[in-house]
Amino acid sequence: NIKERLAQSFGADHRFVSQSNPGQGFSVEIEIPFQIEEPNREAA
Repeated sequence: NIKERLAQSFGADHRFVSQSNPGQGFSVEIEIPFQIEEPNREAA
């Protein structure tokens, strides 16, 4: 399932919350780490 796969991929660096509120619907929150890598710049 998704929760297990997130744990395998991201360990403690993720968050998965699902909740059902009667009469209001169902919600899912997923937080995963995101990092932008700087491009390699080689000296000319």
